[in-house]
Amino acid sequence: MRPSSTAARGEPAETFLDVSISVQPVRLINESPTDPMEDNVKYMLQIIGFRDATFEEGGGPTAEAFMSWQASMVDAGVLVDGGFLEDHELATSVQVDPAGEQVITNGPFPETREYLGGWVIVDVPDLDAALGWATRSPGARYGRVEVRPVAGF
Repeated sequence: MRPSSTAARGEPAETFLDVSISVQPVRLINESPTDPMEDNVKYMLQIIGFRDATFEEGGGPTAEAFMSWQASMVDAGVLVDGGFLEDHELATSVQVDPAGEQVITNGPFPETREYLGGWVIVDVPDLDAALGWATRSPGARYGRVEVRPVAGF
C-alpha cells in the first residue's frame, strides 16, 4: 500500500491501514534543532496511581479535574497527545517464556503496587516546563507523575 501524504504541519503525513505515523521530528536532549522554530522537546507525563489507595467520598481526582487540566494544556498549545486508561484490573499481560511460548496473564501482576492510569505528551521548551505541567496534574496529588523525554529515532 502506498502512503498518502498531507502537507499541513503537525498532521499525519503517512497513513498505512488507518494507522497514522507522525513525521514531526522529536529531538533528543542536547541536540540542536534543525529548524530555529523547532526548539521544543516532547515529554511524556505518565500518570501513576497506587493500587492500595483509598479515597474518602470526593477525596480522589475527578474526571472533571483531569479534563480541566487537559483543556489548559490545549489552550497553552503544548498538548500533543494523551489518554486515560480503563481500570488496571482489566489489564492483560503478555510475555514470552524461554521456550518461545506465549504466556498471558489477566490483570496486573499481584505484586504490582502501582499502575499506569494515563499519559500525556507535551511539546515544551525544557524539562522545567514539563515538570510544571506535571505538577498541575490532578494525578500528582493522589499518585505521582513520571516525566520522561521522548526519544527520537
